[in-house]
Amino acid sequence: APAVNWQLIVHQTARARFLETAALYARTKQRLQAEAPTQEEREEKGIRSWRPGDLAHKELVGANKALEQRPAFGHVAGVRHGDTFVDRAQMKVVGLHTELESGISYDARLQLACSIAMSGGYETDKDLRDGNVFEYTGQ
Repeated sequence: APAVNWQLIVHQTARARFLETAALYARTKQRLQAEAPTQEEREEKGIRSWRPGDLAHKELVGANKALEQRPAFGHVAGVRHGDTFVDRAQMKVVGLHTELESGISYDARLQLACSIAMSGGYETDKDLRDGNVFEYTGQ
């Protein structure tokens, strides 16, 4: 019988779970965006903020569909170099970033950053976009 490459099987399974979860997040966020209350409805209901990504994250966690994990260093199973994400909430759902609002995910006990989400959302951002050099502003 041919040898079974268990590492390859584990990697393919992790990749499939990652892709499935990322797609589920995108569909959930899109549905929530379509269902968004008007500004007037938000004011009537006392809703201060409507962030479909955060709401999609909360829904998937509640349904036990998220791949969240605690801060980790090194490779995250299923994630490949070059994968892109629409927002931090999607990164959190797939287990790549532990924070919804902070751009730096860190292990407080070790006082080490384990991921940095660069959004280009600050005027002072100087992301050279080659993946090697950037100046982080924020947090």
